Amino acid sequence: MIKNSEHAIENHGKRIRLFLAADNVASLNNTLQLLSEYHEFEIVDTALDGEDCLQKITLCRPDIVIAELALPKISGVKIAEYLSLERPEISTALLADQSNLGFYRSAMLAGAREFLITPVTGEELAFSLKRLFEIEKERRQRKRTSLNYDLKSEIKAKNKNGKIILVSGGKGGTGRSFISANLANIYAKSYPHRRVAVADFDLQFGDICAIYDLVPKKSLADLVPVADELDQATLNSVAVMTDNICLFASPTELERSELVSSHFTVKLLEACRRYYDLTIINTGALMTDIYLDLMEQSDYMMLVANPEVLSVKACAQIGRIYKKMGLPKEAIGFVLNKHADSRLLTPERIAERLNIKYITSIPNVPEEVSQMLNEGKLIIETDSAAFLAFPKLISALAARVGFSTAPT
Repeated sequence: MIKNSEHAIENHGKRIRLFLAADNVASLNNTLQLLSEYHEFEIVDTALDGEDCLQKITLCRPDIVIAELALPKISGVKIAEYLSLERPEISTALLADQSNLGFYRSAMLAGAREFLITPVTGEELAFSLKRLFEIEKERRQRKRTSLNYDLKSEIKAKNKNGKIILVSGGKGGTGRSFISANLANIYAKSYPHRRVAVADFDLQFGDICAIYDLVPKKSLADLVPVADELDQATLNSVAVMTDNICLFASPTELERSELVSSHFTVKLLEACRRYYDLTIINTGALMTDIYLDLMEQSDYMMLVANPEVLSVKACAQIGRIYKKMGLPKEAIGFVLNKHADSRLLTPERIAERLNIKYITSIPNVPEEVSQMLNEGKLIIETDSAAFLAFPKLISALAARVGFSTAPT
């Protein structure tokens, strides 16, 4: 067992209490060795099979159980499922080799809060455990203050009917993320008492946080295990906060992206509608089941098109899907990004081709936009053509969607 240290982090006077379960002594010793340098952890007990693990957990009350997936007698997945249902105050982190990667989704849905592929370094293991502990710590604090904070926030939430705008486009490179980030930023700065959320549902190549020059520690995937418990405190524990904007990052690992389900998507958007005045959903180019869920939950679909034939064709295809879904025409519009004077692909001609209402244009200023993206900067209040386009976009969307632009 690791001795006490002056470097230990606080957990009501204790370090992070870990229980280790492995299927053999060598694996158990390896995990102990990986954690031996990190004095913020305390190993409270160990087990070499799942049955022994569950029996001992009751006595030692760990914060986190680290279990190998293929434990004898009772598997790691079954342990995660049991703890999730019967002892939700205890988190489960599962270890598995590459051959068991296919169990990732089932393990996380069973209740595991972390899934690590071995071999793993001590640094990776320690980081994951600390991150997991901090999420659970915030959840416990939220529960302890539920009679005060949560009740007040829930009363406010019941009176809120925030609006959700889905930003989409038929192909990559149209500028969806750039427009989503700057739309949220300029609206939030113009109306500082409004609460704004940005959720990056581009689950393969999400880059919203990079545009804000922020590095997220958590992502949408960290909310999946608590999809039915999404209150303001839980959302804040995962979001990257900047002024009055909450950013929900896309998972950086493809395996974690696969955790984002239809059930989670609906629950998240329901929570966003309760707690935020305006939610901007950034999506990828692929038409998936998750995309259809987002579409059904949104108030307005904003397509981003470029003055290029392939971009217009892709948007036209999405428009046909919207029609088949029975979406009203007034709930759909398009923005022409990278707009330059052209007699061939004018906004009017594109609107006619798409049979979708034209909202406004963002001018083609490649050097200005490229510099901002490379430096991690958003559009700021200047006389630039790019900035001047966004207040027009906000006014147009407010008229169509019904979110407030009144002074606060």
